[in-house]
Amino acid sequence: MKKHLLFHSKTNYNQDEKNRPTRDVSQPSDEGGSRSISPDPRHPHVGLLSMDALRRAVAERFTERAATQAELDTVLQLLQSRGLVHRLDARPGETWILLRPERINQYGAAIIQAARNHPKDIGAVTEREVLTGRLPFTGFERLPWNEEVIVLEATAELLLQHDLGFREMGYLVFPSQIKVTRVPSPITTGPLPRAEVAYRFSGAIETIYASLVVRLSYTEHFQREDQWKYAVEFSRAGHRLGFSMQQVEEGTGELEIYFETGISEFDRVTFIRFITDHLKAKGVDIEEQIRLYCPNCDREVENREAIESRVARGKLDIPCLFCDASIVIPESVEEHYRRDSALGEKQQQLADTVERRTAKEVNQFRADIRNYNLDYNLAKNKQHLEEVEKIQASNAIEKLKELDINDMNLFHETVTAAQTASAERLYVAIPSRQFSDIDIRREQYLVVAKYISRARAKELMRLVKSDAPVVYAKPELAEEYWLKELRDIVGDDGVIVEIEL
Repeated sequence: MKKHLLFHSKTNYNQDEKNRPTRDVSQPSDEGGSRSISPDPRHPHVGLLSMDALRRAVAERFTERAATQAELDTVLQLLQSRGLVHRLDARPGETWILLRPERINQYGAAIIQAARNHPKDIGAVTEREVLTGRLPFTGFERLPWNEEVIVLEATAELLLQHDLGFREMGYLVFPSQIKVTRVPSPITTGPLPRAEVAYRFSGAIETIYASLVVRLSYTEHFQREDQWKYAVEFSRAGHRLGFSMQQVEEGTGELEIYFETGISEFDRVTFIRFITDHLKAKGVDIEEQIRLYCPNCDREVENREAIESRVARGKLDIPCLFCDASIVIPESVEEHYRRDSALGEKQQQLADTVERRTAKEVNQFRADIRNYNLDYNLAKNKQHLEEVEKIQASNAIEKLKELDINDMNLFHETVTAAQTASAERLYVAIPSRQFSDIDIRREQYLVVAKYISRARAKELMRLVKSDAPVVYAKPELAEEYWLKELRDIVGDDGVIVEIEL
């Protein structure tokens, strides 16, 4: 099992206090993937391959000439277009190839489901829960944590990149998952504004609706004020405007747009055009329905065919069927556009603003990821420290014999090397007995010291650089990264022993 062989193939470790190891246990290891992009059948849960490992595999297999990074990128792009892999660039300076792209959908669905199940029906999940994997995961086998954390980061980032959700006060909010029913505000006098225009459209209506809400929120021209189940309200210059959606039939939705009195004609057209451009960009068929109301009796003109006939004949009004009053047919959005070039310029400005805001949100999310994971790792490692059994060096041999250690010679060799190097302590991780195969159930050693002189550390460094399961770390790295991985290695029934040197 791959995570229990974590230290069995090591690279050199940088001893600079400010640097992490060149390959540490906070990242997926490369075993099983150095000669093939396909997962090793002996380790079916292996899901990620680093770009470095891919380059090494290609160099070993194709010795005629070295492949360029551009060539590798092209091949990965082709494989991704066919759904065979997915490239993850969530962490700056790191690239991973996800060998099972369906994992993105599985983890994405888990995040969305968690938002849908929020006890207050607000369609949100905390970023901390997402990034630390504290969500209900059902219907699929989870990746090992050191791989899962990367996939979770990348999945959350993709949801933001595609404008399916937005960040707000430590939450990821998904508009399509909000279940709070809209009711008139206590301070509102009279009914809610009536819809002035509606658009029927086909496609993935929840996704289209969610991304429309997010993108409008990012325009900075319209301020999002409140939202409910399939309804959202914005403001402009102190006046409200918004839309609601309902599913007419399977795969077909209808958006109804309304405006309060006081919204300028320019802002009305800008709001409507932004919505129609969004629907067209999603490649869906849309049908416009202008809502007309009699200024005298307040009844709606429901005969759509009559309205379209009047428009086709160039008529500017239509008589009310109930009181014969004349009802003005407003100009279409396209007519406004032909008449006022500033409207087109405004749409381009809004589109540019949305793209910049989306990029800003993603970049800020990336910056915050480190803090979330650092806090979580510190808390988990504090818990793991409390679970570690502490013993004196004089009692170590007897204790380890009780625990049925496999390689006592390696233990003696590691202790001697650590003491010679003036190390502070030594952690011995003894995996659960369920991993009875000696190739799998192998003790792992972590030597901890603030400073080791080069002259006194030769034997320790020899062990660290060999195939022996021995690593060396500064105290802060041991507490921040390594202890959790030792706990993962030993399993539920294993033991970690701390030996004071």
